[in-house]
Amino acid sequence: MKRTTILSAVLLTSLVFMSCEDDKDEFSGILEVTVIFDDAEKGSDDMIMAFLWKGSSFTSAKDAGTVDSYMFSFGTDTVITQTASIQFEDLSEGSYYCGIFESHDMMYDDHAEVMGYYCADSTNTTGSANPTAITLDSDNEHQTISLTITHHGDHQ
Repeated sequence: MKRTTILSAVLLTSLVFMSCEDDKDEFSGILEVTVIFDDAEKGSDDMIMAFLWKGSSFTSAKDAGTVDSYMFSFGTDTVITQTASIQFEDLSEGSYYCGIFESHDMMYDDHAEVMGYYCADSTNTTGSANPTAITLDSDNEHQTISLTITHHGDHQ
């Protein structure tokens, strides 16, 4: 009876150590994005999409293509005044770039108009000239960013 108990304890301890070791290797980052739409205008048939890219620079990230996207549910409203929060999950370590677009369909390649990219500049969180990288790593597994969209396009 003692041998069975000792053997069971050794096997159980081995499984616990192997399980803990596997958890260290896996990274699953989260990027939480809050978008404040402040009288943002869009076409009645257009969608508002958030796109996410990953790369060492914004240029390389865009060249690699989107890694995730999200469609906001605003229906046919042409003026949007509300706050929406979305979450991108299960992201690997790296630098990400986030942009909000008015689009005719759900693909980035056919975007209608840039509404804004995340920029860390405290006076303008939606600059389109120089998007800021959002880093996900072991020190920053869960990042939260905010963008304010005050888009007044020419929609008829």
